[in-house]
Amino acid sequence: MSNITLNLNLGGTGGAEQSQAADEDTGSSTTDKIASIMKKITRLQKQAAELQGPPDEVAKMRKVIEQEIKALEMQMKQLMDQEAKKNQAAADAAKEDKPGDVASPSLRKIGTGTRRKTPDRLPARCPERHINGDGTFCMYWQGEMSLKIDSEEAARTWWSTLLGYLKLQERAEKLKRWPDDNAWAHGNAALHQQKAIAAAARISPQLETEVKRKRVQAKQKGPHGLRPQMIYVSRQGNPFYSVRILLQPTYKATVTRLRQPCLCGLKKRKKGKPIALRKCPRHADDARDLAIELVKWEKEEEKFWASYKGRQCCGKMASCPLAANGIIATGNEVQEPEDVGAI
Repeated sequence: MSNITLNLNLGGTGGAEQSQAADEDTGSSTTDKIASIMKKITRLQKQAAELQGPPDEVAKMRKVIEQEIKALEMQMKQLMDQEAKKNQAAADAAKEDKPGDVASPSLRKIGTGTRRKTPDRLPARCPERHINGDGTFCMYWQGEMSLKIDSEEAARTWWSTLLGYLKLQERAEKLKRWPDDNAWAHGNAALHQQKAIAAAARISPQLETEVKRKRVQAKQKGPHGLRPQMIYVSRQGNPFYSVRILLQPTYKATVTRLRQPCLCGLKKRKKGKPIALRKCPRHADDARDLAIELVKWEKEEEKFWASYKGRQCCGKMASCPLAANGIIATGNEVQEPEDVGAI
């Protein structure tokens, strides 16, 4: 007697199923259709993994599921091909239009972003939500990854990234802040954010998490007279460690108190006492690099927001630096500098 557990409503596979799926939600956008297909594929894959029962019957049911997944993947490929043709047609039409006319589809890949035809559910622009003034989305940072669409798998990854980005936008709308710790800093600050996180990761996973959550800050002071330049690092508002920077005769940066416990938190096996930072020479260098990159990260962020001076705030985020301007945007007439940071 079979005890296979499966909850599938498969109306068949092959061309008939593709036709039926293609007719679903005909009023939805291509993005919505592809997102729906990806959800179905994920659900089917999960159900296939949870199948239980006699091996022969499980194998048969998995084969049925695999056929259904292939049919859905074929339908998704057709949708992506159709969208690519539409984009190409729009680009060709734009070449024939007079200067200033733009033939733009509802979604278009622009570098690291995706362009909307008209802003409706999202702000026209919002740096804190990684939406540029030209209507593009900053979904990722090219210094971390590349989503060049040169294969079916790459296209699937691109659409999946877009879906995840839009889900984060919905959460940001409710929370009035970016909902996770994976957002890249704005402008050139993203490079120093990446280096700071990498330095923290070399020290300990816990410190890496705290840097991602912006619980570790650094302030640079000096030089003042004979006093050298200093970087003071704090952790959750409490003093953590400091770095001394000598500018002459040659540049040299070192952690000041090498006898303090190492930031990695390791302890001696016998006595159980924390290992001194000087006993972890690699971590002393990592701590120095972390402090320097934190300072550069903050400076580049300040430069980015300085380029927005006098610009309007959409009023969608609770702690947006633009809110200090006291001007709330109501239209789409302002073009903002491009935000190259991303999720």
